[in-house]
Amino acid sequence: MPLIQTVIVFYFNEGEIPDSFFEVTVDDIRVMLRDLKNERYHRNSIFKIIAVQEYNFCVLKMLLIETIRCILQTAGEKTQRQRWRETSRE
Repeated sequence: MPLIQTVIVFYFNEGEIPDSFFEVTVDDIRVMLRDLKNERYHRNSIFKIIAVQEYNFCVLKMLLIETIRCILQTAGEKTQRQRWRETSRE
């Protein structure tokens, strides 16, 4: 529901602003409270999204490191056939 904003301009010749200028209605308080709750909800959800993204990044990084480690380990190892040939020649 879009928020409808109305601009009200007050001009006083006197030096003091009357107390009626600062009156706040119950509807005004409800609107302010609703806006604060929405802002808090959106800020909390942003932090949760960032935390999930950081976690996913860490998991992907760990998987990538483990995959590279396995590839390097298997590349450095001799195959069973190569080991058999070396032992049979001795």
